[in-house]
Amino acid sequence: MAVTATVLQVGEGRFLRAFLDVLVDDARRAGAFRGRLVVTAPRRSGAHGLEQLAAAGGRYRVVQRGPEGDSVREVAPFDRIVDGYADWIGLLAEVRADVPLIVVSNTTEAGLVYQTDHRELPTTYPGRLTAWLAARARAGVAAPTAVVPCELVADNGRLLREAVLRHAADWGLDGEALVRGVPFADTLVDRIVTSEDPADPLACFTEPYMAWYIAGMPNWVQTALPLDQRFVHWVEDAGPARDQKVRLLNGTHSLMAALGLQMGVPTVLDALRHEALGPFAREALGLEGVGSFPATGREPARRFAEDTLARFANPGIQHVLARIALQMSAKVRARWVPILEGYRREQGAWPVRFTVGLAAYLRLAVRPGDAGCNLAEVDDPAWVGRLRALWRPGDISGFVAAAAREAGWPGPADPGLSTAVAEHLAALERGVAAHVAAVGRNGVG
Repeated sequence: MAVTATVLQVGEGRFLRAFLDVLVDDARRAGAFRGRLVVTAPRRSGAHGLEQLAAAGGRYRVVQRGPEGDSVREVAPFDRIVDGYADWIGLLAEVRADVPLIVVSNTTEAGLVYQTDHRELPTTYPGRLTAWLAARARAGVAAPTAVVPCELVADNGRLLREAVLRHAADWGLDGEALVRGVPFADTLVDRIVTSEDPADPLACFTEPYMAWYIAGMPNWVQTALPLDQRFVHWVEDAGPARDQKVRLLNGTHSLMAALGLQMGVPTVLDALRHEALGPFAREALGLEGVGSFPATGREPARRFAEDTLARFANPGIQHVLARIALQMSAKVRARWVPILEGYRREQGAWPVRFTVGLAAYLRLAVRPGDAGCNLAEVDDPAWVGRLRALWRPGDISGFVAAAAREAGWPGPADPGLSTAVAEHLAALERGVAAHVAAVGRNGVG
């Protein structure tokens, strides 16, 4: 059977393994997918995960948990597992093959941020993608290429394309020629995936819900990726679906993490059940998240919020808040800024609960001992270090004002917002759980 395309999966983590790889496995079993699936890691730190996958023969369990109970399946979707840092030449051989290439990535929100890189052996995902496109061009590959980023940022395809053009310019390459004829999809992915079995670190635990909106792809990509249309939607614009999901589901996740980690709350389900954090999170979602949308979009947002609460309440899913805190600064920027700005525009005020969340995020960064989570180890260490250098517990207003002037500030730069954040941060310093309860008790927002 002829190979119709190579799918290069950049991301060895659980999300793509319980999302893209399950879809590909289904399509392959049905005889619809006839291509190759090659997995690599976006960062050097992914080598351990690739080694675990290789040792298991690429085979792992996917446990789907829903109201009707668990269903367990074993998948082995990969045709090749390659560590592109240890075996750059081997990865380039895959890239240079004269077959259609579809690059699918999930590198967290921070993974699409441009950083200067080395041409010969780049270490950032945009840099590596630039090198792969250049390698295909040098090899004279006639088959087409497409790029499908799954990172949860607005306009993810455009951002990745712009980063590739910047790397090409840095390296003296003709960037426009590299990306000519290469579509970069704008996408939205939605499925909660967790890890809950220390004895089986490759196992993925997930919910029944799954949705993938892919915009801007030509027909050949849809033909090469004949995935289940109940879950995969080839659309003209992924923006509305992404905006709902990023603001309401992901925004509430990050709010729960920023506060819950400082309240001894381990999971999303525990947060929802907490006597103070549960009502706080529900109101943040239903009042402020939904209220950040224009009036014409508020009813569909309300329905999505209700569905989101039902998904959060799934007792079979143990979504750990410490994992949601990974790369938290980029997530907060992508998830909360649209809520803050949208609510201010629509309601004429800053949303109180997400303003508390911004204060909690700052406290999480500067007081790691109070959370059992050192943000410097799981986030941008330079930015977290800068916040700690600015931190003045005796001058909280001055600290917030100074932080808001920094380029890394993950919120709107507005003096009124900074004042409100400082007030909430001072209250959180007196007691996180007490302030969360007080906000809920006073019914503000």
